[in-house]
Amino acid sequence: MNAGSPSSPAFIVPGGEKCGTTSLYRYLRAHPGCYVPTKDTYLFNRDAVRRLPGFRGRIYTEAEYRALFGRVSGERAPVSGEVASSYLYTHRESAPTIRDLVGDVRILILLRNPVDRAYSNYMHYVRDMNELRTFEDAVEQELSGGADAIPWNRHYIAMGYYADPVRTYLEHFSRVRVELFEDMIQRFDPWIAGVYEWLGLDSAFRPPDVAALNRSGVPVNRWIQKVFFKPSPWKLKLKDLIIRAGLPEDTVSGCIERLRSRNLRPVRMSEAMRRRLCRVYREDVGVLEHLTGRDLSHWLEADQRKATE
Repeated sequence: MNAGSPSSPAFIVPGGEKCGTTSLYRYLRAHPGCYVPTKDTYLFNRDAVRRLPGFRGRIYTEAEYRALFGRVSGERAPVSGEVASSYLYTHRESAPTIRDLVGDVRILILLRNPVDRAYSNYMHYVRDMNELRTFEDAVEQELSGGADAIPWNRHYIAMGYYADPVRTYLEHFSRVRVELFEDMIQRFDPWIAGVYEWLGLDSAFRPPDVAALNRSGVPVNRWIQKVFFKPSPWKLKLKDLIIRAGLPEDTVSGCIERLRSRNLRPVRMSEAMRRRLCRVYREDVGVLEHLTGRDLSHWLEADQRKATE
């Protein structure tokens, strides 16, 4: 498969988890010059995905992947790509597999303050009623060596160690761009213009909806959350049927997101835990600063107010 051919992507967004990949996916799909057929095919971390209990990836073969991207129509195919939320954490499997199958594509990595990312990841599972531990207990179990007993997609702390994954992608690809979730939120217009331009898209275009997606929080009404929003196979099938009936995927997802957000209550991490995690990530953030050439000292602010300004 040749990078940028009609049957392969020109770019991959490897994540990370809870770093804004769902929002970026929507912004790219909205661009008339960009083709992003789906989110998270899992082709490039099939081995890791198979180890998740009860989890099935969407795409298993190179032929399926070719067919997915081969649906681009017209004499000149638009810029195409895949947005994933897990290829960063599974970098040891994903980076070389991407390079082998689709070549030296552009790699756009989204990162977020690892302290905030860990808590958001935890709250994501609380939102979906799939996490019963307190955040403190979850952190303690992982830091005390109990991560092997937990599925990798709930490695809340480990997923925030970005230095090794970024280094791996830099070693395998010649065009790697690292962007920050905080820049997406705080200065959206110049941020998205820069992303579009780097991908070879018209940078003057602005997506119609810049609302944050895939929010986390504690359900206000657990019955409503369980019946209407807790993920399940039949709900995914119902969503797919609605989309197949002709309603655009982005419209369906946006409606679900708005309704679900009304039943969520944000809860802050304790200041003591924030200070602890700042210490946990200090060394890794220092290495990441060296790799990216960016000042990331604001990530290690123990004061939540300063860290999120």
